[in-house]
This record gives sequence, C-alpha cells and structure tokens, in this order.
Amino acid sequence: VVNAGTLTGNATVNLNGALTTTATSVLRARSDGSSGFVNFTVATGFTNLGAIELTSPGFGATFAVPSGTLVNAPGATITALVEGGGTRTLNAAIDNQGTIALSPGSASTLNITGNVTSSGTIALDLGGLTVGSQYDRLAVTGTLALGGTLNVGFFGGFVPVSTNAFTVLTSTGATTGTFAMTNLAAPLGATPTYGANAVTVAVP
Repeated sequence: VVNAGTLTGNATVNLNGALTTTATSVLRARSDGSSGFVNFTVATGFTNLGAIELTSPGFGATFAVPSGTLVNAPGATITALVEGGGTRTLNAAIDNQGTIALSPGSASTLNITGNVTSSGTIALDLGGLTVGSQYDRLAVTGTLALGGTLNVGFFGGFVPVSTNAFTVLTSTGATTGTFAMTNLAAPLGATPTYGANAVTVAVP
C-alpha cells in the first residue's frame, strides 16, 4: 500500500501488506461516532514520512504496529488529539526522529506499549495540576531512551507556581539518556528532573 493522501480508520482496520508513506500522507485513527473504539493496525514496521493522528469523538483510538519498528522520520508527526475524550494508545516499538505531540492546546495521556527511542521532539502542554485532563503525559509500557528536544508550554491561561511539579514522561522499564535541548516555558525550571522511570518538570 502506498499512501500519499489521507487514510482514515474509523472502526477496526488491518493493513497486512507493506506500507509506504509520503510527506503528504495522513494515517488517522478516528471513530465516525457510530463505530465506537478504533483500532488501526499496520502489520509490519514502516517509516512514517507524513502524519499519524489518534483522535476520536468520545471514543478510544489505538494505532498498532505489532511487528518491527514504527520509525517517525524527521519532519513527520505523531499527534494525539482529545476531541471529546477517550484513550489514545500506540502499540508499537517507536523510533522517533520527528515530533510526537500530545493534544496541542489541551491535555491528554498518550499510552505507548513498546520500547521508545526519541532523538526528535516530544511536545507537551500544561493547563492545570491533574494529569491527563489538565496536563499531558507520555506513558510508556517498556523502556524509554531520550535525546533530541523536549518542548513544554501552557494553555488556558494556566501559570504554575513555586513547587508545582508535573511528571510528563513515565516508563515501566528504564528511562535512560537526557534531552539535548529543552524549551520549557517560564516559570518552569530550565532543566527537567530525570528519574529511573520518569521525567518531571517543575517550578523551582
């Protein structure tokens, strides 16, 4: 399959052959409102050159790559959008060289089942003190190897105060490495705190 346009899965979709994408391609897991939960599966690993979107009006959306690695190439995006709620899940081993963005301008949790390596960008937003509904979290069931860039901004007029802390990345396996660059909106401290299984940003 060669996708140069928009391919939307609104129920259960299985692509069993090789998948080729382009810079203009969009792979979208999104319910049409009547099908409920969406499970979009690509059978084998591939390189995303365009956009992958997980979004659904009030239903869960899962994008799965059960074999091999999902490579998110430089310039490519994986975006979890809220659009009425529901879980957002990636079941894949991921090599992120592009951008993983969580709910721009709002908050959610993106669950990834599989080991993640990131040399690209992870972009998150904070709008309050409650994880998932007011600030973003990337939760990895597996290991998380960090590099590249972390961007953290605010939405909804929220401004954290001294001692407010936000655990924005977690992993069940080891979290290793550090970000080469961090763009953390003031008044957040300039450097995250790295734990064995988490990364936290905070106001000093």
